[in-house]
Amino acid sequence: MTNTIKIAHKAMKSSIIKITCLYLLVTGLAALTTNKTQAQQKEVREAQSLYRQVKRARENGRLFESISELNKTGLRMPLIGTYNRIERYFYKLTVEKKPILRTILIKIERNNIRYNQEFLFNLTGEPVYIFESQNDFKKYKYRTLKIYYNKDKPVQWVKGRAVIDGRFLKKEHLVRVEELLSKAKKYYQKYKIQVKGIDQLK
Repeated sequence: MTNTIKIAHKAMKSSIIKITCLYLLVTGLAALTTNKTQAQQKEVREAQSLYRQVKRARENGRLFESISELNKTGLRMPLIGTYNRIERYFYKLTVEKKPILRTILIKIERNNIRYNQEFLFNLTGEPVYIFESQNDFKKYKYRTLKIYYNKDKPVQWVKGRAVIDGRFLKKEHLVRVEELLSKAKKYYQKYKIQVKGIDQLK
């Protein structure tokens, strides 16, 4: 009888240890997930705050602007039809006349298809927020899209009213995430060419 009690006690003790370990593991994972979510929410809030600051500065004329327009006359292009693209680059200048890009606004019209895009950059030139509105519904199943980034990784995807954590985006989402990120970097390089030599002006 004594041996039976000892065995039962040992088994119970082993079960308690396993349950405790499992609890600590689950609790740890939950805490890790919570911390990650809180960090992402902070990144989104910071991008939103930056967006409001830059928009105010742009609308109040406190940013320099360079404009590039393709096919300003609106002539029809062979095999394409009507096509027009306007690129607006907004930046500030430091005391040393060093240009720092803040945002890029893009407007594209091709026949009846229209795209409006906005790319927001932090002070180191990294895209932190991209907005797109469009009516090319045969190609993309959304009217408006917002993507928040941190170090080139998606933090949050907002399609209309639907919000998805960047960690849980599907492959179809990630394709567009990378496409728009690539466009942001392409336009950034075009901006650098446009403002090259500003710091040398006298």
